[in-house]
Formats: sequence, C-alpha cells, structure tokens
Amino acid sequence: MARKIAFFWGYIAEYFDFTPYEFNCQQLIPSIIVLLVLGGAHWYCQGGLFVSVLVVVYSVASMLAYSKVIISYLCLKLTETLVDNYIDAGLELHLNGYQAWDYYEKDVFGRMGHYIGHGLCYESSALMMMLIADSCKTRLVFGESYSGFSHEMVDHCWVELKYLGIWWVIDFSWYSLPMPILRILYNLSVAPIRERIVNCGEFWESKIAKVFYEALKTPDKSYLFHELVFFRRTIGMDGRDDCMIQEILGDDFLDDFEGFGERSIMVKPDIFSSNRPITQRIINEYMAKESRERPKAHTIRKAKRDLRFLQKARDEYAREHPEEATL
Repeated sequence: MARKIAFFWGYIAEYFDFTPYEFNCQQLIPSIIVLLVLGGAHWYCQGGLFVSVLVVVYSVASMLAYSKVIISYLCLKLTETLVDNYIDAGLELHLNGYQAWDYYEKDVFGRMGHYIGHGLCYESSALMMMLIADSCKTRLVFGESYSGFSHEMVDHCWVELKYLGIWWVIDFSWYSLPMPILRILYNLSVAPIRERIVNCGEFWESKIAKVFYEALKTPDKSYLFHELVFFRRTIGMDGRDDCMIQEILGDDFLDDFEGFGERSIMVKPDIFSSNRPITQRIINEYMAKESRERPKAHTIRKAKRDLRFLQKARDEYAREHPEEATL
C-alpha cells in the first residue's frame, strides 16, 4: 500500500513540477501576465462567478510557484557554508586520478548512468559520505523513489544530513545542481520510501570505508571507481536486499587486494554492465567533455575487446582451478 501511495504522489509531484531548484525566474512572467488579465476580466465582468473561480484557482497555483522560488532561494543561502565545505573536501580527495568533486561538478555519474543503462546512485552517495566525513550527522539511505524518467518506483540511494538543526538530502544522481534539498521538499518531489538507514557510525565501522577513504587522499592510489560497487545494495541475494555488497563479502577480502587503489593493468570493465563496459579511457572521455553522453565508438569497441580477453582469462582460470570462485 505504501508503495502505491508513493507512486501516486510521485506522479502528481512530477505533473505539478515540485522539483526544488529546477526553475527560472523568467518562467514566472507568463503567470503574472495571466493573473493580471484575469484580474482585469474579473473587474470588467463585475465579479462574475466563473471568472472569480478562475482568479482564485490561478492565484493559488501562482503562489505555489512563487513559494518554490522563495524557498529554493532561502535554501541556497542557508547551505552556502555547507556546500563550500564539501566542495573543498572534494578538491582534496581524488578518484581515478581526478579530483572527486569533478565527478559531481561535471555530472559524470549521471551522464555515465545514461550510457550503462542504470543509475550510479549508490556509488555517488557512498563517495559523498566520504566527502562529508567530518560530520557525525550524516546517513546513507537505501530505498525506493519515484522516477520521472521511467515513471515508476525504482531502487534508489541518497545521503541525508542534519545541518542547522534541519534535515537535508544530497542526491547528485537525480538533481543537476549540487545543492542540499530540504528533506520535506525531497519527500514531496520524489515520494521516497526509506528501507534502510546506514548512519555515520555504522558506515565508518567497516574496514573497506576506512581503507577507501585513505586511498582517495592520494591521486596515485585513487583508482577505485569500480570498487565503489562494494557500497551498492545487494539485490536478490537470498532475501538480503538491505545489505551492502561489502557487508556480504566481509573485510577479510581486502587481504587479497595487494596495492588496493593503485593503477594497474587489471581491468574490471563489466562491474556495472556486461554490455556497456567502463574503462579508465572512458572515464577520461567523460571528464574531458562535459556534454558527452556516450563514449566514442572506437573506445567502446576497445573496451569490449578487453572484456572478451578478460572473460577468456576467467574461463581459463575456472578450468584450471575448479575449486575456487573466479573474480
């Protein structure tokens, strides 16, 4: 029932465009003109019932639009310091040789998600948890939200934090502007259902989070884009949909990763998609051109060729070591 209600509200929110920050002040001009025309018609018709109802209805709709602009502006002002803090942190940390903030500023997660066919919300949110590591009032949230792209409830992940005594949401995978959103506005815009909340203490209890964070401090050890998948929620694994992959694997698996985070010849292009691989060269292309929605054709062909070589090596290893699980 909760899922059906969330879907219905998400549909309504999309129709009336409750999305915060997604506005242009010039968009208000037509509504002002229409309101003035209706007001003039109301005066000319000396208060006719039909025109009066139109004036009231349009006035209420206009006030909602104006409120959206005003609230969004106030939110921008309230969170200026917070935004500056996590931008500074994003400039100090790195991921695959680039400053971590570049992935948000250039919407790399969002654009790459369009290429591979699904979002990278878990990876984006886990990285954000590391950018705001100094705050003890943050939490990683797993759940479902209404997607205006597919018009259905989908699995989703986002970050929540308490700032100035108010709960905010950071969701860079769905919003174009890198700004915190009032949680109440977020609830109104995407109708989220929270299925698991990983608070700050729980997030940093894991060895993988600590090792990851230390590696991101050094560009040469920051080649962990594919390893962000460890923070993804497990789906369809013996009913353990509320666990992160790294919780299933346990911390001991890190012992097998000598040189964790260092750039090497190892490629893991099929971590996110077996049909649309991601390599370092593809990441480079997304970083170099902010308008790029898809890697170059020859780059994709090369990545798929690497993937075939990798699969061949896996199959050969499996034949020689049948008692061991392949990577």
